[in-house]
Amino acid sequence: MQEVTGTKLQTKSINGKGEEVDENLLADTRTFIYKEVLFSSIKNDYWLYGRSPARGNDTVYFSDMDMVENRSERLRNEVGILNVFTWTGLIGVFLYFLIFYKASYLAINNSNNSLSKFIGVYISFRWFNSWVAEISNFDLINFTIWLAVALCFSKTFRSMTDSELKSWVKGITNKRMKKI
Repeated sequence: MQEVTGTKLQTKSINGKGEEVDENLLADTRTFIYKEVLFSSIKNDYWLYGRSPARGNDTVYFSDMDMVENRSERLRNEVGILNVFTWTGLIGVFLYFLIFYKASYLAINNSNNSLSKFIGVYISFRWFNSWVAEISNFDLINFTIWLAVALCFSKTFRSMTDSELKSWVKGITNKRMKKI
């Protein structure tokens, strides 16, 4: 249940113990994570090249939950871009940006079908969302992002018109239906 009271937006949720608690939906839940990652990168001197996916950022807030080999490190954060930064440094974040920018640019500006343009907008949204959320897991969501990026880079896919794309999709589904 959500209610707005003055400048507070609150909801009721169930905590890990099964108790109902009030949550402030306007609470800042990301700044301290950014601080931890940035301070860890400076302290351990990995801000430029990263630390590799085998290591995480130093943590104080999550040290009880994320102990790895008696190191107070978080291997993954809720903020996707911070994972990229921890693993690959500023250079990796820049290259990550270039991949998303180029994919979006090609799909929006150099395509003949509206699906490519839509996917390009979706890719740019995912880039901006990675600064707030986007947990880096090996899952269907992450697979979908990279599939969309691949479609944006595909010259053949971008060169199809809307009618050609429709025929292509029908051709894929019709063949599957015949086998079933």
